[in-house]
Amino acid sequence: MTAPDDGEGGGAAQADRAMAGIARSGAASLVGSGVSAICQFVVVLVVTRFYPSADAGALFAATATFVVVMALVQLGADQGLVRFIAWHRARGEHEIVDRLVRTAVVPVLVASLIGAGVLSLVADPLSSMFAEGSGDLVAGMLRSLAAAVPLAALHEVFLAGTRGFGTMRPTIMIERVLRPVLQSVAIVVVGLAGAEAGALALAWAAPYVAAVALSGLALRQRVRSAGRRTLGERHESVVVQPLTESAVGRVTDLGPPRSLGRQFWSFAVARGAARACQVALQRSDIILVAALVSTSAAAVYTAATRFITLGQLVNQAVLQVIQPRLAALLSRHEYANAQHVVRRSTLWLTTLAWPGYLALVALAPLLMSIFGSDYVAGASSVIVLALAMMAATAAGPVDVVLLMAGRSGASLASVVVALVVDVVGCLLLLPTLGILGAAVAWAAAIVVRNAITIALAHRLVRMTAWSSELGVVSVVAIACLAVVPVPLAIWRAPDLVVIGAMALGAAAYALVVWRRRERLGGPGLAGMLRRRTAGAGKPGQPAATDSETGLGVGAGGP
Repeated sequence: MTAPDDGEGGGAAQADRAMAGIARSGAASLVGSGVSAICQFVVVLVVTRFYPSADAGALFAATATFVVVMALVQLGADQGLVRFIAWHRARGEHEIVDRLVRTAVVPVLVASLIGAGVLSLVADPLSSMFAEGSGDLVAGMLRSLAAAVPLAALHEVFLAGTRGFGTMRPTIMIERVLRPVLQSVAIVVVGLAGAEAGALALAWAAPYVAAVALSGLALRQRVRSAGRRTLGERHESVVVQPLTESAVGRVTDLGPPRSLGRQFWSFAVARGAARACQVALQRSDIILVAALVSTSAAAVYTAATRFITLGQLVNQAVLQVIQPRLAALLSRHEYANAQHVVRRSTLWLTTLAWPGYLALVALAPLLMSIFGSDYVAGASSVIVLALAMMAATAAGPVDVVLLMAGRSGASLASVVVALVVDVVGCLLLLPTLGILGAAVAWAAAIVVRNAITIALAHRLVRMTAWSSELGVVSVVAIACLAVVPVPLAIWRAPDLVVIGAMALGAAAYALVVWRRRERLGGPGLAGMLRRRTAGAGKPGQPAATDSETGLGVGAGGP
């Protein structure tokens, strides 16, 4: 079965209805991601302004280590719950959900307790590799953070379970809003109080106590609701299409419930390894910079990467929303609709994210000066990473396609290769290029991983994110936002001149996007930019979820 051309055919119209739901969820997720990114930025800004760069780098190295450990102890159960809950609910098998949650949570709890103990034991030897006399400070921070490992791991798994039910509300309200706000407030209080740098780690980790309690309650409510569904409702409105010859090999199908645990962990373990490698890919360069250069350089590099986090908020808002929807489509073998969703979401991602990345390229020195004059040296790293993220955005959610199709092993292979590229690149380039070498290594890893993932998605699932309209949007964005502002920045024109050129380019870009709104999926794209109210789902389609009806508090919320 081939995917329909954008905007053509009944399959495309049906997929557009799915995209409208994704847009409604994505709009709320976008707001939450914006709050989270701003709070993360505030944390870095306060730490870099109130503490010496060596102390700031110590905190960033310690928290990077914490995030890597947390990814390891989750064992891939988070992605497993998203896929398997969405998959079984799409088939009407609601009674399996409770078993799925128990299958996932108990091993994660055990692994996280072990991980916390190991991190506490190795804190001293691990911190000895850091220079500038920061070893003792890093060790103390690691011991403080170790206590939060079980809380953070369970929190992530609980939230992933709620996303499997097709709702983004708990993720938005708890992980995107509540925890980052509490974290930034705690860091600001510590900084204003003039507390020692060691207190920063406690302030950074403390919000996980409230977060895990609320996310656990949110998942419990949805599991209980699923348990009340009668078996008679299972297939009244959902028809499972039989596998056709053309579909063989695309999706790793789920077997009978008796093999649920084996199926879940065969998927999750591979995904857990991939997740750990992916987090290491994102964080290991901070640790390597602190070890091979200095913790001060790690602070500058971390500040530079914060702008990339701001640019990723659109990607995160859309990708988490489409995961359960793609899983549902693939579970019913609706490959044409899934292909349409992938292409359309890639268009949205590129249309909304590229202007931000191009602004980073043109205004990198000015933006880095926000952290202080010592941090302007990180501007070149911002530019390199922004260009890499533009390429990753245009590649689309092909890794999500692999995961939701059950091809977690393929995803693992791509991220392992990327991690090797990143680590080897850092080891080779850091001694000569400093933090720019870390940025180049990470950018190379991003490009390599996306190239591999595109090839695997095309070969294994026969899906691609490319469309002719994607090429048009990419060319228009570069023409409007890079052709004039970037040369002005290179020629060191006054900041106001560069900002003015960017503003004019942005206006021209917005005009072109507006005129092509129908080709871009206008109603859905507009839904990403404003809140809409969703009605009840039609028979055969998921009902409107909490996140699709806005951010207001309602039944089922945490």
